[in-house]
Amino acid sequence: MVVGELLLGSGLPPRFAADLLALPRVPSPTSLETRTFIEHHAKSLRGSGIGWADAQIILAAHKSGARIHTSDDGVRRVCGATGVALA
Repeated sequence: MVVGELLLGSGLPPRFAADLLALPRVPSPTSLETRTFIEHHAKSLRGSGIGWADAQIILAAHKSGARIHTSDDGVRRVCGATGVALA
């Protein structure tokens, strides 16, 4: 999910895109897991400005203990509200 988001959004040079494959990976949550996470954290997520992919990334970090590096204010707020560490 993260590699796909980076490839679509940041205009990375092709050789750097290949290097992204070497990054550590965490399992992607299922749609049901993501929906349950959204329902459980509804107050923090609704109206936050984040989308489905962001919610899946936050949930994956939540489940694995990974930290998230982002400049997105909505993602930063949701991470704080859900206990996900920021890089």
